[in-house]
Amino acid sequence: MASVSLDELVQLIQGVFSPGAETRKAAETSISAVLSTAGVGVSLVTITLDQCRADEIRQLSAILLKKVVKEHWSPESKHFHEPVVHPQEKAFIRQILPQGLGDKSAKTQTAVGLVVATIAKWDVPDEWPQLLPALLGVIQARSNDLAVRGAVKCLSLFADELGDEQVAQMAPILIPSLLAIAEDISHYSVAICQQALSIIRHLLIMLSDMAGQRPEVAPLLQEQLPACMTKAGSIIAEPITLSGENAWGLRQEALRCAVLVISTFGKMMSSHVPALLLQCWGLFKQSLDPYEQCMVLDEGDLSETEEDNEGNTTSFETVIAQLFEALLAVADSARFQHLLRPVLPELIHTTIGYMQMTSLQESTWTEDAEQYVADEEEETFSARASGELLLDSILTAFHLDACRGLAQASHSHLQHADHLKQSSQEHWWRPREAAILAIGCVSPILKDLHSADPSSCPFDFQALLDSIQQMDLSQSALHYPFLIGRALWAVSRLCQTIPADHTARFLPPACAALTCEAPAVHIGACRAVASLCKHCKSTALQQHLPALHQGLLQLLNTTGEETLHLALECLTAVIKADPSAAAALEPQLSPKLLTLWSEHVHDPLLSIDAVEAIDALAKVPGVLPNLQERAVPTLVSLLQDPGKLADGLVSGAIDLVSTLLAPSTLQQAQRMHQALTCHVISLAEHSDDAEVIRSCCTYLRILVRSAQADLLHWESDRAESTLQLLLGMVSHYLQPSLPDAQCYAIGQLLSAMLRHLREAMMDAVPQLITKLAVKLCSAQSLPLIMSLLVALAQLVLLDAKTVVDILAASSIPGKDGNALQLILNLWTERHGELTGVYAINISIVAIALLLALQHPQVISTQVKGWQIETDTGIRTRSKARKQQEQWVMLPAPVKLFSLLVDTVGEQQEGGGPGFNGRQAGDDEDEEWEDASDGGLHSNLGSLGPGLEDVFAHNLDDDDDLEDDTDVQQDPITSMDILHFVAEQLKAFSAAHPDQFGACCSQLGSDRLRPLKHLYPSA
Repeated sequence: MASVSLDELVQLIQGVFSPGAETRKAAETSISAVLSTAGVGVSLVTITLDQCRADEIRQLSAILLKKVVKEHWSPESKHFHEPVVHPQEKAFIRQILPQGLGDKSAKTQTAVGLVVATIAKWDVPDEWPQLLPALLGVIQARSNDLAVRGAVKCLSLFADELGDEQVAQMAPILIPSLLAIAEDISHYSVAICQQALSIIRHLLIMLSDMAGQRPEVAPLLQEQLPACMTKAGSIIAEPITLSGENAWGLRQEALRCAVLVISTFGKMMSSHVPALLLQCWGLFKQSLDPYEQCMVLDEGDLSETEEDNEGNTTSFETVIAQLFEALLAVADSARFQHLLRPVLPELIHTTIGYMQMTSLQESTWTEDAEQYVADEEEETFSARASGELLLDSILTAFHLDACRGLAQASHSHLQHADHLKQSSQEHWWRPREAAILAIGCVSPILKDLHSADPSSCPFDFQALLDSIQQMDLSQSALHYPFLIGRALWAVSRLCQTIPADHTARFLPPACAALTCEAPAVHIGACRAVASLCKHCKSTALQQHLPALHQGLLQLLNTTGEETLHLALECLTAVIKADPSAAAALEPQLSPKLLTLWSEHVHDPLLSIDAVEAIDALAKVPGVLPNLQERAVPTLVSLLQDPGKLADGLVSGAIDLVSTLLAPSTLQQAQRMHQALTCHVISLAEHSDDAEVIRSCCTYLRILVRSAQADLLHWESDRAESTLQLLLGMVSHYLQPSLPDAQCYAIGQLLSAMLRHLREAMMDAVPQLITKLAVKLCSAQSLPLIMSLLVALAQLVLLDAKTVVDILAASSIPGKDGNALQLILNLWTERHGELTGVYAINISIVAIALLLALQHPQVISTQVKGWQIETDTGIRTRSKARKQQEQWVMLPAPVKLFSLLVDTVGEQQEGGGPGFNGRQAGDDEDEEWEDASDGGLHSNLGSLGPGLEDVFAHNLDDDDDLEDDTDVQQDPITSMDILHFVAEQLKAFSAAHPDQFGACCSQLGSDRLRPLKHLYPSA
């Protein structure tokens, strides 16, 4: 579109305000086209600054100018599209636009400030070096109030984007000038004072980041911080009033400054923090009465809110939450937490006062039970949630002292509730509910303290639960639902602290509460029942099971998603508590659970909850056949035509299949295999969805574990045998071209096959070794690398020499050296990143086997040893980037030996048991026994005395296990790794004394120190 004149542009803007809809729409369409034409920015800035025009025209012009800047100013903007504004046009806009920061129209001033800040993010300082000095001059001079307001507004919008050089130059002048503005609240608006304080806070954050690199920053902070703290403290100290302006935004900003000082500048300002804390503590105490009056009882009005530059709302409640943040910073600070000790009882008492349910929370949660559950389980931004966090920090910091303070404070609130109840005050239940909440939320810490020292911990859990049973669970659920719900929640948290004989009395009220109409009550009941099922005796539970099952089935039919989550968790606990009762109700439970799963398969939490309940039911003796009969036909129909299924349903269906397969007998597993395996393998072969592939691998891994060698004889609907299909799938996902995300689970599947089908797949091992090496060298993802390393270690245990020979004769496309060199470098470098006992142990066993093998190809291979420190001075990030890393190169046997020695040291430091039943170091004065010279005829035999039997047991393990029980019950997981390594090193020193000596000489005395406990002459 051709450019338009200034007058034509004004007419278009005026058209936007036309009462006629067609005229407005035509004007808006024309303006959208005009904004990408040359010169429009100059026209818009001219209109914006023309004070003879109507305010609404000027404001809209500024808004349109901001749109031009966002979309056409810089190609780096995510909103950018061609054409870019001409440099001469940019220069003109930058030159005259700041005039609008002093505009008498507050809205135009703000709009101009937004445009200036948007341009500044791209052009300051290189293209617009004059801006910051100009803003600083206006703020420092304070001669034009309108200009000062505009400058502060503008600077607050992009202060956090300033560069280090700009901050270092401006801060010594800008901080005192902004403080002067913040102190003059009678002259400037509260919003301007808040923005000034916000800029100061951002400058302090940036100065903190710069302090390590710029020596001039620390003196500057020491000079400026006291005044900043004084100003913040004076704002914090202002009492809350029920009438007049309370400046919530300014208070909140002052509290943010306090948190910054305590958490970031504590050491530098340690002498000033006590005074600041005293002001925070004063506001905390003083604000409780208006908080209770206005927020809890809704009998006053402190409901006004403010909005900051970013659109965030500030209010009385957000100020209280920020005040909690300041106290949390002190409680979590080892330097300052002692300042809270003198006021612990009062601090805890006041905190519980703030934890009372507000009238708004009560009305919101009464209308929306789902929100109640969500707010209970998530850390919402409220005084109630902040109080829980503060109590947790206080109990963690002060232990028994805080425990005594909590006992006193909670007792006081419970007494206060009793007094209110006797006085017929309707809100009597609020302080009682808050006291119970306070105790329950820190119950794990209280239980630990009580277990460690029962005589010193003042909490009588039995008495508290007696009180809850007598006073709360006997109340009318319709009148006090949140109190009863909280009481049931407390039962769930505390019932394990009393004898099992005493917990059964809570079952009747919990059962009855499941069918209560009040959501808060049946929500609490779900929590209580789930916990009671784990701690009550089964005999006491049995008589209540029919009512529990019926109540939960009713909930499953009527509740929303958040409550359904709790109901499913509770049902799972009930099923596990008495499987026989669940078996009798299978015809009711199975269809409902399967329906819930299908309805919520896209919900990651609810689908997992449903599967866990189905899993618990599937493990009940006699139930699985019926459950499979109900589910498998539907699952087969889903997997036969996955293209019609919504995202998530395919992987969810396969996960459910795995759940039903895991507890199967061999006959049941065969039926599922015949119905489903071909569909699963077909999905795995053709899908590029990482979740689907993971689910397929999990199913196949469980199938291999369940069927083991029998799987080889089961018929397949495909021409290939099941083993061929499995090997084909493993080979496919070991291709280096496939992304790591699709291959995460293939290592675990290969491990299961090597564990259970090793004899049948021996012919395929050479090809697997090569493919595994190629994939390892291309993989970037740590989980994938770790799982493949475990599979490689299993192959080494099967036949170490074959593995070495094949790798030595193979190359990796695009890599220098043979595969053995690459794999040994990768393995020895990444071994320390392995996690999990089994993974670490099997890697060590394989490393010991490779060392004992003394294969010429291993001996001749060089690997990274340790990094060479090339600079003795301070190693900064910039130095590290410039210097190339240098490594000592070692023969592979030396590195393998070093890893075994490191394992000894790690086990000794961790207090692991020593060999022969002694602790590490007990026999440091004894020489190692001579190793037998039985040679290396057998890989397993070379692993030391008794290990052949251990691994023979492992390789013949045929238990029907949980999905991860293969690993849990593998002897490698439970082996005494320190004993094993010690024996291997002894055998190595006896069989190859020269090589042993060479390894020791290359490592040096410091790295050999762990061996001094085992072999003083090493």
